[in-house]
Amino acid sequence: MSGLNPPAARISGRGGRWRPAQAALCHGVLLLLLTGGCGAPQTGPNTHPVTGSVIYQGKPAAAVTLTFSPKGEGFTTQAVTDRAGRFTVATYYDMGKKSKPGMVAGAYLVTAIKLDTASITSTMSAPKDLLPRKYGTTETSGLTAEVILGKENVVNLNLE
Repeated sequence: MSGLNPPAARISGRGGRWRPAQAALCHGVLLLLLTGGCGAPQTGPNTHPVTGSVIYQGKPAAAVTLTFSPKGEGFTTQAVTDRAGRFTVATYYDMGKKSKPGMVAGAYLVTAIKLDTASITSTMSAPKDLLPRKYGTTETSGLTAEVILGKENVVNLNLE
């Protein structure tokens, strides 16, 4: 037994040891395979920057979830407002595994909801929407957005 090479030191099917040159070549190939995608151009939909704000009852509205549903072909996207009521949109693709800033050019129907997250800790019922119900569906919100190629796309929504 003492004359046998341990299995980790064998080359499959040959019974010999790894030589330094072979090990370096294998490590080089492995490194190339692992880093081969670095610096490659980003794939996915052709998106354009979209920013904006939400005002509710004359004040910036924080923690509002906006959903942009395309009127035709495209990607549904979402954004959440910050404390100042501002948002920046990103489009998720590849089954939600990847994202790109902005949205695909086109016309969108928009919904807005703001969930009462404080109630989650004090009750067993679903959180209540703090915005008027009409803003929660594309059929009744009356909110729209249009993303135009090569333009500064700013979507400012004034909710009453």
